Amino acid sequence: MTKDTTIIKGKLPVFYFFIYTTLFLSCTTTSDNNSPNELSEMYEVPSLENFETIMQKDYNYNALKDVDYLSAKKQITAKSPQKIFDSELFSKINNSYIGTAMNYSNLSSEQYLNIFNKEFSSVTLENELKFDHLSTKKGEYNWSEADEMVAYYKKQGKRIHGHVLAWDRADFTPNPQWLYDFEGTEKAYDSLLKNHITTVVKRYHKDIKSWDVANEAFDEHGLGHRPGVWYNNLGISWVEKAFQYANEATNDTEMEFFYNDYHLLSNPIKLDKVLDLLDNIRAKGIKVDGVGLQGHLYAFATFSPIIKRNLKKIVQRGYKVHISELDISLNLLENFNHANWWLLYLQRIKYFTVINAYQKIVPNHLKHGITFWQFSDADSWFKDYLDADDWPCIYDRSYRKKPAYTGYKDGLHGRWSWWVFP
Repeated sequence: MTKDTTIIKGKLPVFYFFIYTTLFLSCTTTSDNNSPNELSEMYEVPSLENFETIMQKDYNYNALKDVDYLSAKKQITAKSPQKIFDSELFSKINNSYIGTAMNYSNLSSEQYLNIFNKEFSSVTLENELKFDHLSTKKGEYNWSEADEMVAYYKKQGKRIHGHVLAWDRADFTPNPQWLYDFEGTEKAYDSLLKNHITTVVKRYHKDIKSWDVANEAFDEHGLGHRPGVWYNNLGISWVEKAFQYANEATNDTEMEFFYNDYHLLSNPIKLDKVLDLLDNIRAKGIKVDGVGLQGHLYAFATFSPIIKRNLKKIVQRGYKVHISELDISLNLLENFNHANWWLLYLQRIKYFTVINAYQKIVPNHLKHGITFWQFSDADSWFKDYLDADDWPCIYDRSYRKKPAYTGYKDGLHGRWSWWVFP
């Protein structure tokens, strides 16, 4: 085996990794039925018996203390060893649905569906309810794929979360080409927005009881509004209008409407802007139920204190919380050729951090659930949309559980398992 030089390239990521592991190497263990030796070979990880010895020999524990993570140690509830990983109880824990995004092509994979039906109680249609997918010609809709997916999920008893009624960003073309080519007055654009939202909500009102109504209205830093077809013609009022029209489209008082955006777990400034906007909409008597935190995170950024503070802010304002598009990038800066063992371990810790914070901070009545933005690296949007070689999901490209899967499960239960692999 040739020496992996990618670890040597990035000294800062390695430093972060060992800060993270200071706490977790001393936590109480649990066990399962998988073979650690077989899985260790798969991911080129040193044997678990030697792992702590390697850490103690090569790195100074005392120099890597982090107050937040050390104090968190006291909050972890130790569990006695038990077989729990294949239990359907994981489908819904503390009133929190566990879901995944899924696209139409996934319906043809038996391997995919076996995992989906065993592990998840909720589903988000990844693309098939987006405006550009539903309507390639003005005034015409193609419902075939969305209808087939909704029928399948109903048969399997899954909760369906709708994504998305209105999305606005000029650099990602989430709307049909005919809408970008359209020329009209502000009233005409207002009418297009209303007609689309009303049409989609009414069609699925019996089957889809929650929606991402407005998506990504702010730029990534939260310093301004994102330009696009709706903002350019309606101003930021397009968000308020979207919620108004979604509410008017149904008499179902149990229907839940969400604002969805990224960097809300990691950027307090952007989150404040979003919450201020939603508070203003609510003040006008328009129902806004919750906030979708996309959770497209980078393993070397967004630390626990920031995540916790941002979750607390949302809870204090009385919004339901949906971690709506969770995945954790390991190779965002394209520094690595493959997923090294320490990268996978760091990813495991990050999944634990996010999910455990959600479970501890968000009260049950404000939990809408946790949704992975696909559960396998084989189906991740990194591959298709970003053309990036990355490994952001809890299953690998062969649909095998990664260490991240263990981090996710541990996060749900507030405990830390010794085994690196599930």
